[in-house]
Amino acid sequence: GPSDVVDGAVYKYEPKTNRWSNVTPVLPKGDDRFGYGGLSVDAKHPGTAMVVTLDRWAHGDEVFRTVDGGQSWYPLGQTAQYDDAGAKYLYWGRKEDKAGLSKSGWMDEIAIDPHRPERVLYGTGQGIWQSLDVNQAEAGKPIHWRFFNDNLEETAVNDLVSPPAGAPLLSVMGDICGFRHDDLERAPAAGMFKDPIFGGGTSVDFAAAKPEVVVRVGYHSEQKWGALSKDGGTTWVPFASSPEGAQGAGTVVIGADAASIVWAPKGAATAVSTDDGRSWRACQGLPAAAALPDWAPVNFRLAADRVNPKKFYVYDASTGKVYVSTDGGLSFTVKTAVLPALPEYALPPSSARAALGVEGEVWFTTGKELFRTRDSGQSFQIVEGVSESFGVGFGKAPEGASFPAVYLNGTIGGVSGIYRSDDAGATFARINDDRHQYATAGVITGDPRRFGRVYLGTHGRGILYADPR
Repeated sequence: GPSDVVDGAVYKYEPKTNRWSNVTPVLPKGDDRFGYGGLSVDAKHPGTAMVVTLDRWAHGDEVFRTVDGGQSWYPLGQTAQYDDAGAKYLYWGRKEDKAGLSKSGWMDEIAIDPHRPERVLYGTGQGIWQSLDVNQAEAGKPIHWRFFNDNLEETAVNDLVSPPAGAPLLSVMGDICGFRHDDLERAPAAGMFKDPIFGGGTSVDFAAAKPEVVVRVGYHSEQKWGALSKDGGTTWVPFASSPEGAQGAGTVVIGADAASIVWAPKGAATAVSTDDGRSWRACQGLPAAAALPDWAPVNFRLAADRVNPKKFYVYDASTGKVYVSTDGGLSFTVKTAVLPALPEYALPPSSARAALGVEGEVWFTTGKELFRTRDSGQSFQIVEGVSESFGVGFGKAPEGASFPAVYLNGTIGGVSGIYRSDDAGATFARINDDRHQYATAGVITGDPRRFGRVYLGTHGRGILYADPR
């Protein structure tokens, strides 16, 4: 699972006779192979129960209800009415067909409220649906489902950027591609990124001097693995080609002037495009990508200098080496670095992030110490006091300062947390507390237009943002 269930059934147990009976609503067979996921019984009405199918790809998943202990069942989805509650990403770029919402995939849990049996919730891969009138089904009336997911996001966020113009935030994430977030309080009205819609986005970046130009990469069933936007992520054009041998995903960055795109995809050499993704050539001076299992990210972590459009940086987290390009990504030179070489399981928290408005300033997370270079890789320093680094980013500088605020997801002095530095890393202040921790959190970035605003991407709790009190 969760996508390959091909058989299933529903059984009822009679304690008095110690016997099981098969009460399956619809038997999986032929080209209609699927399973059953959640089951819930009505605590106030014996004999009333509801079940959901799982992975019924041929006809779409369904909610079944019985009021006679399973002797007869009736499907609810065929006549149900759906309210998306503004979550347009549920349509996956298709026409807004309300009936199609019941087929949203991975329907694997259902719960009847024991105190209010007319209230039922079920979960899918995209979120939770709620009905407050399922008891109307007994009278032959259609029931109503509403998407019930505000501030209950189960998404795994893979990358975030906050450009200096346009939408305050752009994201890419597992399963639901990624978004342009014009309003941080509401689901994006345009839904997820389109052209293409990725099964999972892995990396996004903007051109520092032309922030309306954005690139992203991810996974796609038809090998449309990358895309370019020239209007801040509103519309997209897929890359016309991919690096030879590419398997999609990986890490992508774009130069400050948008002239060069550098992409480290899965399964292929890191490559550069100088024609908006129409053609690619392998970057000279870089080693071959490491042979990694499917679950591991690419070992090359990229950064584009936010001032000099000719400078690009590559941290090979498998070897600890750092490479620098000064010709727009065409060729790279290895630098003497002291960064750690990480095993496969430790690759996810590694990253390279270039500071806003400061040429040659790049910071590196390793899951261990936090490193920085101030001179485009000529020398490297450990940021004092940081023992674990899982994400680093930059935002608007504090008043009277020229260096951007630094945000860290990591551990300082034995305390794991979210930190901000207003003095280029000389000191850090914790900006969360023990009551506000977010399990597995990774990528972090500040807002270049609003001092103190920080965005945090989690693996299972969506995107969080905070402002100073």
